[in-house]
Amino acid sequence: MKKSVYISGIISIITMMLGCMFKVMHWPGASILLVSSVFLFSFIFLPLGLKNNYDLMPFKKYKTLHIISFIVFFICIMGVLFKVMHWPGASVFLLLGILLPFVLFFPAYLYYTRDEEKAGNKNFLGIVLGLTFLAVFSVFLALTVSKQVVSSAVSSVNLYDNEANYYHSNKESKNQISQSANDLYNYVNDLKCQLLSAAGENMCNGNTPNANYKPEEIAGLDNREAVRFVFLSDEGPKGSSHLKEKIDTFRNVVLSDKNIPPELSELVSQLFYTGDKDIYGVFAEGSAWEQREFNNYSVAFMLDFLARIQSNVRLIEGEMIN
Repeated sequence: MKKSVYISGIISIITMMLGCMFKVMHWPGASILLVSSVFLFSFIFLPLGLKNNYDLMPFKKYKTLHIISFIVFFICIMGVLFKVMHWPGASVFLLLGILLPFVLFFPAYLYYTRDEEKAGNKNFLGIVLGLTFLAVFSVFLALTVSKQVVSSAVSSVNLYDNEANYYHSNKESKNQISQSANDLYNYVNDLKCQLLSAAGENMCNGNTPNANYKPEEIAGLDNREAVRFVFLSDEGPKGSSHLKEKIDTFRNVVLSDKNIPPELSELVSQLFYTGDKDIYGVFAEGSAWEQREFNNYSVAFMLDFLARIQSNVRLIEGEMIN
């Protein structure tokens, strides 16, 4: 038993570290390594470790405490996995992972060990410290976005905005493609303003960003609740559904043009794809477009996504009317 604990623990840790490295470097196989390591840790190492600890006790007690330890540790590690993999339900797991060590494990630990000597049980002290670390780590994972990542997203937003203005140039056309392009472009502006308003920023005149619109000066760039409200919440404008409709309309209008070159047709299909198949292989098979694009993303990344749509719209419009 003890040998199995050590072997499974070492393998799960090494696999998890490799998975993290692959994930950071965007190498293929990262998802398989991470999922495998977490399941090995949660379903083999953790149960074996707790059972071994229980069996080594001179008196068989604290069975309930061991079960509670497994449940709390399992939820904490699953929250981290769901967050890293961008799976639905990550926020719920992370919230439980933050609360359970303090509202379930600690009270149970204090109750069951109330008659122990001051030294206490060293193994359980290690579990306490581990759970505390996981809870704190979960807080940062849930709330913190790397400044470097946010800065990169802001730079990307500014780049896409400049590209959209460049592609639009001075050519004007009243054909159906331009009308559909303007409709989609203006609706994205409307979504930007709704998102900024939900994040507490005043950078718009009506439904259009004004001269005050500077992504780098937005205080709540890591705000996720504003994104959920604008795009996914039933109480909000449910922008994801309407945006998808307008993207589909623009794509269909462009593809219906009999003079569109084959290579441009393929590009349009890729840039404005809203189906349930993830062509990049990042999300689980069958993940809805709304889930892939809007679930658990912050204001910075959503502005990047919206600016990219506008840039692509002007690019395709320019190619079609030339």
